[in-house]
Amino acid sequence: CLDKAGSINYDRWGIPHIYARSTKDAYRLQGFVTAQHRCFQLIQTWLVIHGKLSSVVGVAAKPVDVFSLTCNFRGLGVADWQSMVQRKQQCQDTIDMVESYVEGIN
Repeated sequence: CLDKAGSINYDRWGIPHIYARSTKDAYRLQGFVTAQHRCFQLIQTWLVIHGKLSSVVGVAAKPVDVFSLTCNFRGLGVADWQSMVQRKQQCQDTIDMVESYVEGIN
């Protein structure tokens, strides 16, 4: 949901041009465009980060799952986010950007 009216216009090559009246709305619209055009990539990345790619594509992806779980990609991401939230005053712009982008995806 946008705070003020905004738009996404596609040029003749299919490239989206985002027009928004606030930075938060621009990130929301960018998240929306990402979800429209990169849905499969978002799902695939989620599966890799959580070590669950083989549950969808089969046993051939098991080494990717093991690697992802060994590297603890999900835990590192959670730790980074928690670190930003703990330093909210220094990271507020980044937190707002990420939350707005995710709102657009969802």
